[in-house]
Amino acid sequence: MKRRTFLLGTGITASTGVAVLGTGAFSGVEADRNVVVDVTGDAEAFVRLSPVSGPAGNGDYATETQHGELQLTISENNESVDGGGLNAQATTVITDVFTVGNQGTEDIELRIDPVVFPDTDLAIGIIPQDRDPTSPVSVPVGSHQVFGIAATADGSIDPPSVSETVTVRAEVSR
Repeated sequence: MKRRTFLLGTGITASTGVAVLGTGAFSGVEADRNVVVDVTGDAEAFVRLSPVSGPAGNGDYATETQHGELQLTISENNESVDGGGLNAQATTVITDVFTVGNQGTEDIELRIDPVVFPDTDLAIGIIPQDRDPTSPVSVPVGSHQVFGIAATADGSIDPPSVSETVTVRAEVSR
């Protein structure tokens, strides 16, 4: 009986040692894999940026550059609209300018930065329609969010023009 107990105890100890220390099958792996990444314009990307179309939209203020990037143009350089810029000493709101769509596989939260350009007489905000502009905007897979522009020109009749960049940040919702 003592021999069986000894063999059983030795077997359990050996099994526990293998489980704790591992099987020793390998200690590292290096494997090469193919990666395929396509770069496309804003209208075809996973986070899609596109002008609002249709009679109710103001998508003429949003155009696509030669590099496929969405550009907002509120100036005399925009041949799609009749005006030549913003009113001086006034706030202008233009709704339904562009959409940000989620063509990915997970829900996202959007932020657009900056909403104000310092050191100018112009305050320009990119605002989500029907949403709080200070909070991230949730966009489920297959959906989109419409954005507009709010701009205040506090200066003279000839305020400085702004040619700046905004950043659209999309992060997976957790």
